[in-house]
Amino acid sequence: MLNEFIQRPWEILVSSLEIMGQDLPLGMKIDAMVSRAMHGMSRPDPIPFSSAEPPTLQTPHRGGVQEQPAQSRDALILSGGGAYAAYEVGVMKALFTGQSSATGNVAWDPGIVVGTSAGSLNAGLLLSAEKEGPGAVEYLEEVWMNEVADGPGKCGSGVFRFRENPLTFLTPGCYRSPAWLIASFLSDSAFLGREFLERGARVLDSSVDIEQRLLETVDLGALISVEPLQQLLRKSLRLEKIRASRKQIRIASTNWRTGEIRIFSNEDMSDEIGYDVIQASSSIPGVFPRVEIENDPYVDGGLVMNTPLKPAIDAGAEVLQVIFMDADVAHIPLPKLANTPNEIFRSLIIGFSRTLKQDLELAAKANRMIAAVASAPDTGPIESKAAVFARGSDGKPHRPLTIHLHHPMTALGGSWLSFGQDQVKQSMERGYEDGVHHDCETNGCLLAKQ
Repeated sequence: MLNEFIQRPWEILVSSLEIMGQDLPLGMKIDAMVSRAMHGMSRPDPIPFSSAEPPTLQTPHRGGVQEQPAQSRDALILSGGGAYAAYEVGVMKALFTGQSSATGNVAWDPGIVVGTSAGSLNAGLLLSAEKEGPGAVEYLEEVWMNEVADGPGKCGSGVFRFRENPLTFLTPGCYRSPAWLIASFLSDSAFLGREFLERGARVLDSSVDIEQRLLETVDLGALISVEPLQQLLRKSLRLEKIRASRKQIRIASTNWRTGEIRIFSNEDMSDEIGYDVIQASSSIPGVFPRVEIENDPYVDGGLVMNTPLKPAIDAGAEVLQVIFMDADVAHIPLPKLANTPNEIFRSLIIGFSRTLKQDLELAAKANRMIAAVASAPDTGPIESKAAVFARGSDGKPHRPLTIHLHHPMTALGGSWLSFGQDQVKQSMERGYEDGVHHDCETNGCLLAKQ
């Protein structure tokens, strides 16, 4: 089959051009090209070429379009994981200071930053920093330790709090603002009162089965307030800097009405919805409330795209540094006593791991196809058409992907909802050590030469 592929390169190239022009998902296009190249040239009925233009590498910038930095085709992928996202900060420190073999031990600064769920907060903070490179990572460390983490002298974490929690009155840090303590208690009482009345009225609705009505009275999210997160976002994110950044940002969030993923870019980070975009991407259904953006409800982007490779590739990325906090499921011990938070987290890890594996397999197929096209002999006029296909909007040829994976090999410990200073610090230190001692063979990287 390989001999047939080499002997008939222009037929396969023309066939590939037809497939790439069809209005199909990228994965289906690549599968079709590989299958046709290896198993014959039978063609389906043609579908009209799409008129969509390929994405450019120019970033919207206040006052015009700014030139991308030198590593504009390098992307940083930040996945979800709740409190475990502190691990990402440690890995970033190793990458940005040139302490990791993943960058050839050279200081690194990506031109594309993609985040989902808790990773969206890290992405937003990275572009909000006054400095770039290592200075930006220092800003993330400062925010995580001083604003996100709970600790002595503080009144809870900077992410969420439980409504009418009696332990609040036993926490010395909460008495620094007695007026806030009383106001929050009264506000929580009013909120829970409204919830009780609304759900009680639902139980009396005889048009629905009683079992269904009783189930609908349960909403654990009603017991959680995300007021701390809202305050954190407004204090630590600088939306004007994100809009003006030379780095491309992509934030993934799930439309709760349609189930579709939406990718928000620099220009979407307006004063009207910018904070909501980050909050929505981090809103785990059933735990945190959904967020209304432009009359649609949005929730955690990790539901559909926890490790968002595609937005980075669509933005022009060729080298991807992917950080995710989920160790191999087999390495995460089962709890002695089953509990809802652990069951939810384990279920998510299983789904996330499977999706990432499929994405890496797809990228490997793409690399093989690009290598096959590149090695085909010159066949005259048809080759010029292939050359057109092989060039991006900037005139440079498409290149295979290199994907470095950074993740803990064993469970990080603690809980994904525990934001204590000790756990945050340990996660950052663990991330830094793993970044410094990065090993592609152990981590399962995808290299362009493979």
